[in-house]
Amino acid sequence: SIGEPTMGEIDEPFDELCIDLFSNADDDRLSTELEKALKTTGNGAAEVRNWAICHAAAGSQGFDLIDYAAIPEVYIGCGLAEWKIAA
Repeated sequence: SIGEPTMGEIDEPFDELCIDLFSNADDDRLSTELEKALKTTGNGAAEVRNWAICHAAAGSQGFDLIDYAAIPEVYIGCGLAEWKIAA
């Protein structure tokens, strides 16, 4: 988080947890695990709330991960994924 001692640290275990949850977990497990994890993860993890909204809007059916990379030059882990939903 900006200005804190942990600034610039990428929490890859948290990112991996999120990838697993959004790929495979039911809503109850996703909610429980994220609520626990967000208490100890930096403020950069707030982005996961947007992913949760997308997940719900797509019918909670899980996503396909396209790519993930930890990018220390910009202080974040970047994930790209898609939810396939019927038109």
